Amino acid sequence: MSNYQVPELLRNFFSVVAGVIAAFAVLISLVAFLMFTGIIDWGFESITTGDDTTPKISFAFSVSIAALSGGYTTAKISTRSNWVHINLTAIIIFLLAFFTDEFDLGYHMYWKYAFLLLIIPFALLGGYLGLRSERMKWK
Repeated sequence: MSNYQVPELLRNFFSVVAGVIAAFAVLISLVAFLMFTGIIDWGFESITTGDDTTPKISFAFSVSIAALSGGYTTAKISTRSNWVHINLTAIIIFLLAFFTDEFDLGYHMYWKYAFLLLIIPFALLGGYLGLRSERMKWK
């Protein structure tokens, strides 16, 4: 533990925590916006009758943006430019969303799995963008 000081360890730990909190804060705010605008409904039925493609695409977009922001936040706060903390953030966001029953919003179970499949690639993309902007800042 000689090369990995305690303040650096705490900062990297809290970078993962901040990434997860940022992802869910963005997801909650985007879903609240979608609910208040009437694109998706609070209940188990979609507001649009018949074709429910728009709510699903909107929710998938919200999940993608939330995961992207979580990975980006972790990459910007972390002290080291490696993928360990970004991967941890992506896995924690995935597991929390997987074990949450409210995540499906009344959609069929395979839609929940489709939404979950968006989390890890977009969190890693956000981490890549965060690391890339960090490297470009130092050049």
